[in-house]
Amino acid sequence: MLYDLSGRLVYQMESASIEGNELDLPIANLKNGTYMLQVITNGEQFKKVILKN
Repeated sequence: MLYDLSGRLVYQMESASIEGNELDLPIANLKNGTYMLQVITNGEQFKKVILKN
């Protein structure tokens, strides 16, 4: 799931296949800014800040 800084969900992907440590996100149409990426897999949760410019 990808959120903007106001907490609004801007993208969600269900049952994504993650190859190794890579995940392709279609962010070309998003405005420049800071986003929070949340990935939940195998019962684990990961969060990362994404900067798009």
